[in-house]
Amino acid sequence: MTAFYMFRMWFLIFAGEPRGFPPLPGGAEHGHGHGHGHDEHHAGSPFDHAHESPAIMTWPLLLLAVPTVLVGWTFWFGLPIAEPVLEQMLVYGEPIDTSAIDLGSAHLLAMGASILIATVGIGLGALYYAPPLPYFFKRRFNPREAAERFGGLYTFLVHKWYFDELYDAVFVRPTLALARGLAAFDKYVIDGVVNGSASLTVIQSKLSGLFDMRGVDGLVNLTARFLYGVGDWGRTIQTGRLRNYVMFLAVALVGLFAGVFAWVRG
Repeated sequence: MTAFYMFRMWFLIFAGEPRGFPPLPGGAEHGHGHGHGHDEHHAGSPFDHAHESPAIMTWPLLLLAVPTVLVGWTFWFGLPIAEPVLEQMLVYGEPIDTSAIDLGSAHLLAMGASILIATVGIGLGALYYAPPLPYFFKRRFNPREAAERFGGLYTFLVHKWYFDELYDAVFVRPTLALARGLAAFDKYVIDGVVNGSASLTVIQSKLSGLFDMRGVDGLVNLTARFLYGVGDWGRTIQTGRLRNYVMFLAVALVGLFAGVFAWVRG
């Protein structure tokens, strides 16, 4: 298959008549309304301007191609300009007597099959897309007729073995469905749990603040107000006058004696 479509591409691009570009407007004079000796290379499609490489490019390529082809051969010739590196490897490649199974025959079969299949692919590409030659297969096959005759196979190959559709159905769509499901789970379950926990935390903090303000702070403030009242009342007793202190002392002694007397009598 690779040999077929590669040579199909080669024949369509490099063989036959130029195609793919419409002719340039203006005819033989390339759009000029007067003749000034313009040749026909300025008319027609852009392919009319195509030409081979000039000598300034061709000769360097030729000079480089010669040593490229012969660079490995000098080692075998034993020329003094190069060290016979490849000849030194012959010692390691000499056959030895062995009773091992000859495994190389399998490679020969694979090589022959590959060459045969590639030759068939190249031949089919030439029969369908190469320009007809008077001395070699004058008749060419029509790709359109082949597509109509083998419609099912043509459709199957045009859709690239339906690999994209199969890949989309087996991998892409299930992956997207899984992604949408995980996104919904994250949005409605995980985010719901997180947002619900946040709401409960806010409610708990409000209740804790209310208890702290009304309960703890209320008790502390009530105790403070009580002690402040007691202190304010006690401040009225402290007048700073001696007779008031003597009077309070006398009253206290009388109360003390009365209490002791009552305790002794009882």
